[in-house]
Parts: sequence; C-alpha cells; structure tokens
Amino acid sequence: MFVRPVCREMKQFIGDYNKAGRHFFSEGAMKFFNSRIEDGFFYWTKDERLFITSEQENVGSDDTRYFTVRIANLKELQVRTVCFNAHRTVKEARDYIKNMDTLDIKY
Repeated sequence: MFVRPVCREMKQFIGDYNKAGRHFFSEGAMKFFNSRIEDGFFYWTKDERLFITSEQENVGSDDTRYFTVRIANLKELQVRTVCFNAHRTVKEARDYIKNMDTLDIKY
C-alpha cells in the first residue's frame, strides 16, 4: 500500500531509535556507508513503515548511488533491509514500494 511520505513520523522514529542506543542512523554509520535517506516513511502496517536509502561505493571512481528499500518497526525500534542496493534510481525504488504486496526481508 502506497501512501505519501510522513516526515514527522520518521524524525520521531530516528530520535527514539538513537535514544535507544542503536546506530543505523548515526552520523558515523551514515558517513561510513555514504548513506542518504531519500524519502520519509511509506505506510506498510500499523507498526511498520517503509523508507528508501541510497548508498554510494567509496571504492575507485564509481560515484553511482544505489537505492535500498528498508522497513522500520516502530514498536521494536528496528530497521531491516527489504532489498539492498537493488534499484538504480529512487523512482525505481518508489515503484517497487507501490507494487509490493508481500514483504521479502533479506536481513
């Protein structure tokens, strides 16, 4: 189910996640993986939201960004990966979310 991003909810989640001592959104982790959060949350279930990140390889001269769909569990303050670097554009990742009917968590 696709719903427009909800930024306020994502900011709250990131704050709660960081306060719980988790590191996915920490400045160091984001810098190490050259990660960006591309969108706010997309509704999935009552306690779960989807979001998109992009990562860039720091090896060689390849400056290509790859897009990953992730799921945030609001209740358990967890972030899981649905499909790591599977998309070449943010639009492709958004279209993937729009057409999802099951959740295939990779790790």
